[in-house]
Amino acid sequence: MLTCPKCGTENLLNAIFCRGCGERLELDELRPDDLVDTKKLRSQKIARITNIVAGIVLTVLILVVAIGALYPVGGRHSGTDAPADAVKKYDMLKNRGKARSFTFSDEDASALATRQLKSFSGSSGVPSPENISVHFLADGNVRLILSAKLKFLTLHTSLVATPACTGRGSLQLQVQSAKLGLLPLPEALRPKLTDNFKTIAQSTMEQARANISKVEISEGSAKLERGGK
Repeated sequence: MLTCPKCGTENLLNAIFCRGCGERLELDELRPDDLVDTKKLRSQKIARITNIVAGIVLTVLILVVAIGALYPVGGRHSGTDAPADAVKKYDMLKNRGKARSFTFSDEDASALATRQLKSFSGSSGVPSPENISVHFLADGNVRLILSAKLKFLTLHTSLVATPACTGRGSLQLQVQSAKLGLLPLPEALRPKLTDNFKTIAQSTMEQARANISKVEISEGSAKLERGGK
């Protein structure tokens, strides 16, 4: 390409007149810098466009991940106080006595679990747990939505777990899947967002767990059986 020394317009090598200003292109007036390597220019343009596209794709990807992770998932129960009847049943479950079963609804379990978080006297850790929503599913699993504060952000981790209880005091929740917002959470990252909940649960709910001998899950409710003395 020939660059016109007067107006800077790029012209073909065989051009006689500048297509920009119309002046005649005199070869003896052209400097070496006015001769542009077409292939080099094209490769530079391609590299520039590639960098722009890569930047746009990366920005979009970051936005998708951020929005997906912080998306407020549905199914969260409001932080209402546990009904007196639910509190009474839970207190009876914690105390040893004759064999007896207690049924809790989604709302009861959510309010009781959140109530236990608030009763924890130690450091809540990071992220700091604020609320637990419990959903008992028709397939026998339990869906937990763990809401926690990370500085000024609220994270919602959804767990689907299967209760396993082979005898008194053996109740465990086997996690089947996990999501952070709308994003599936790799197994290796789950402990970072759930360990604080486990620590608090063990501290505040261990007495009740020690008495549970059987669990039956149905849609919207769970029946917990207290083992006899």
